[in-house]
Order: sequence, then structure tokens, then C-alpha cells
Amino acid sequence: MVSEEMIGQRIRQLRVERGMTQEVLAAAAGLTKGYLSKIENSSSSPPVSTLISIAKALGVGIDQIFSEQATETDFTVVRRGERQEIAHRGSSFGYSYQPLALHFPNRHMDPYVMTVPAGAGRTKGFAHKGEEMLYVLKGRQRFFIGEHSVDLDEGDCIYFNSSVPHSGESIDGGEIVYLVVFYSPDGPQGETTPTT
Repeated sequence: MVSEEMIGQRIRQLRVERGMTQEVLAAAAGLTKGYLSKIENSSSSPPVSTLISIAKALGVGIDQIFSEQATETDFTVVRRGERQEIAHRGSSFGYSYQPLALHFPNRHMDPYVMTVPAGAGRTKGFAHKGEEMLYVLKGRQRFFIGEHSVDLDEGDCIYFNSSVPHSGESIDGGEIVYLVVFYSPDGPQGETTPTT
């Protein structure tokens, strides 16, 4: 499992290496300085879309936030037992995720397996540049996008414009596991705007 402390430390390291202040990085990523500080100090667990936004502002792929390795390759394989889980302990986002293409550089899509634990309630709403695909592997999810809600069962898939605010919740209160793929026309580091 990749610790949240490691993610915060790595963001700080990349920021310092680039000679950026917290104010500069926060502004470039569309965040407040206070929120960025909480991320760097591991007192706040950012959602994937926020990490993608920070990576873009740093001029790196999200893989460099999770790891210092960035090698050129034509393909990458992530075995089931090799997945790194990033858990959000007590965060308001209420999910954990496993990157599936971490070591493929300069990609335009970012696939993850996400798990929302039983009883987590409705996830916080997000909007970020690009497109997104969500395929339900386990559980039943009520997905909210803009003014619409769609009930999704195992095997159902939704593809949508991710700049429209979106969130989800378990229909029956049980665990939900899904495959999600983020696409950004600017590469893997799309912009993100949390919504309320």
C-alpha cells in the first residue's frame, strides 16, 4: 500500500525541486494554499482528480507522485498482486484506489480500481476537465451527474463528460468496487474542481 504520508512528501519534494512555493503550486492546480499544505502534511487525503491536477501543475505525470520511476516503455503490466492501494483513512472522499497504469509515461488515460466501503455514504462531488468511464465490478451504485441520477448494477458502465459535477453512493449501503478511467485531452494531468 502506498502511504498517504509518502504522497504528501513526494508532492513537497517535486514542488521544492521545481523552486515553486505552495502559493504558486496551489494557484496552478486550482487549489487553496491551505488545502495544498494539508495534502503535503498528510492531514488531508486528496481524491485522484486532485492528484492529477497537482501533477499537471508540477509538469509531471501522476506516476511521479506515486514513484520516482519514469521509464520509456511501449506497454506496462500490473499483476493483481502488484497493485498499490492508496487508502483514504477517514477522508470525506470515502474511497481507496489502485492505479493500473502507473509506469506508462505520458499516457492520456488513467485507469484505477476504486473501492467505496460499505456505509460510506455519498461521495463528495467533483468536476474536472476531460472524460471519464466508470464500470461497476461489484455492488450497486446511484450515480449523480449534473441534474441526473442513474442506478448502476454490476456489469453496468457509464461514460460521461467529467467537467459536469458528479458523485455517487451505494444504493443498498454495501461496498462498491469499480473500474474508472480518467481521460484528459492534455494528458494524464487534467484540471480538477471539487464541487459541494
